[in-house]
Amino acid sequence: MDSEKTFESIPDDLFLEIFSRLSSILIARCRCVSKRWASILYRKDFTELFLTKSSARPRLLFAVDKGFQFYFYSSPQSQNQSTLEVDFHTNVGVGINENLCSYESGLIHVHVTDLWLSKKSLCVICNPITRRYVNLPELDKYKDSRSSLGFDPIDKQFKVLFMHNNGEWVHHVLTLGTEDLRWRKIQCPFTYGHFGLAKCINGVLYYLASTFGGSSGRIVCFDVRSEKFKFIDGKHFSSTSYTDLINYKGKLGGVNLDYDCDRSCYCEMYLWVLEDVEKQKWSRYDYSLPTTQTCHFRFDMHIAGMTATGEFVFAEFHTCSSKSFNVIYFNPEKNTLQSVNIQGLEGNNGYMYSRVNTFVDYIEDLSANDLKHITSKPRQRRDTSRELSRSAPSTKNKQTRSFLQNKYELLANLE
Repeated sequence: MDSEKTFESIPDDLFLEIFSRLSSILIARCRCVSKRWASILYRKDFTELFLTKSSARPRLLFAVDKGFQFYFYSSPQSQNQSTLEVDFHTNVGVGINENLCSYESGLIHVHVTDLWLSKKSLCVICNPITRRYVNLPELDKYKDSRSSLGFDPIDKQFKVLFMHNNGEWVHHVLTLGTEDLRWRKIQCPFTYGHFGLAKCINGVLYYLASTFGGSSGRIVCFDVRSEKFKFIDGKHFSSTSYTDLINYKGKLGGVNLDYDCDRSCYCEMYLWVLEDVEKQKWSRYDYSLPTTQTCHFRFDMHIAGMTATGEFVFAEFHTCSSKSFNVIYFNPEKNTLQSVNIQGLEGNNGYMYSRVNTFVDYIEDLSANDLKHITSKPRQRRDTSRELSRSAPSTKNKQTRSFLQNKYELLANLE
């Protein structure tokens, strides 16, 4: 069988179906095989089909902070197995930081708050799957500074919002993928202090803030597309208690956890959901989560988020060589708990105690892969805790065609 003629005769709809089942790394390589392949694989309908396929197989993403490096792993977001192995993706050296790490639509954002021999603040954007990253232009370093990554689903644009306190809070914005990668100063009508991590939902960045010297909560909303600010009364939250912001079925949710060790670490979860942004109407839900034989809640557990299928995911803040790392799924509709042991994170790189950032519904998005500037490839250090789970595919066009030819024949037989 002549593979060249066979591929030219494949209908476009079957061609798209075959390629949508590949990883984003293979897609990037296939775009270099021929002009025809590139023209199809850069089309908007293929990008959307790939995102749909990827959304059907979400993963848990783990960013492990080892002091001078962030190591990125992922595992299937599955509750059908009690034990899961992680896949190692890449590591990025970012200096010393305060664990300010966030995820949005396929990209990881790291805010570096302290660098040795440096007087600058630094933001790093990384794609764990493609192992590409970019250091954003440096800004003057201040004691209080925060930055967050937002994504506009309409224009398919990523933007970074940077805030620092210079007697008052000053705001800058940077748009990824533009010819001129630079910070632009923007005006914010609020002078609230920022605390906690931001959450981007449907193109709006939400972050908790408070008035100077006060404990009353505010939620600042930043529209990624229009770059306009507004605030919501966050009277249910305060700067004196820890609140996790989550995406609750497309709405903003705020979660507080209360542990009671006198009752075997009995966990109370208080959830507030913003039902109406304009009317600032909130709904409250209370859940009691007792420790079971297989699900043990600890003080160092937090809400990593809510999956697209409606389960809350609890994860530990830290991992160490002396104990395993666990995540717990809570289904509020069925009132069930399921614990999953994640193997491959403990004892990493000689560090006995490492901070873990856990993100739910991690998917591959070609929009993130196609951004300009995210082209630097970090020097890879071997993950000393375990070998890579799989070797990288060959980059040769002939081998790529052979691999896809087998995919095509398999699908043809299924038809």
